[in-house]
Amino acid sequence: MQEVEGGRRKEERRVEAESVHSPRTKSQSQYHSIQSLKEGVEFETLEKMKPIKELKEEHKKWKEVEERYRMQEELLKKSLDTAKKREKEIEKTIGKLRIENHELVEKNVMNEGIWTRKFQDSSIIRHP
Repeated sequence: MQEVEGGRRKEERRVEAESVHSPRTKSQSQYHSIQSLKEGVEFETLEKMKPIKELKEEHKKWKEVEERYRMQEELLKKSLDTAKKREKEIEKTIGKLRIENHELVEKNVMNEGIWTRKFQDSSIIRHP
């Protein structure tokens, strides 16, 4: 509180000194002191606005980074889904081929049995 009062006293002394050295009226000196205070306030708001602008720019950059991350994540999910679909298709194909192979093996075993019997039967029928 004393500093503020001291600041005001300095301002008052400056105004008084100006009034002694220059032929300003009291209203002119008050106007100039008000102007100097306004300039100080404007400077403070400009200084406060700089960090706000920097924060907005940083926020914008982080938004862009977040958007890129989301896009990459979506692409990875799509490729993972595609890979899973391919894997399922491959498993189905393998299952079908196993069934088909099993059926063919059974047929071959049956045919082999038939041919074996035929061969045995024909050898029996043959007379030397």
